[in-house]
Amino acid sequence: MGISVARLAEVGELWIQERAAEGEVFDPKMVGELLRDLADLARAAGGQGHGLYCWMA
Repeated sequence: MGISVARLAEVGELWIQERAAEGEVFDPKMVGELLRDLADLARAAGGQGHGLYCWMA
């Protein structure tokens, strides 16, 4: 079981709001695609017994 689409959307909205407070503008579609891809990567790594490290600045 992984993270739900609804939870990804919620996290994406929070991320967009946080970055907006810093003066950045993120495209909601891009954020959704990026988070879905990251979730897929984490799922695939976990399914093969590997971990995933992600650092964002």
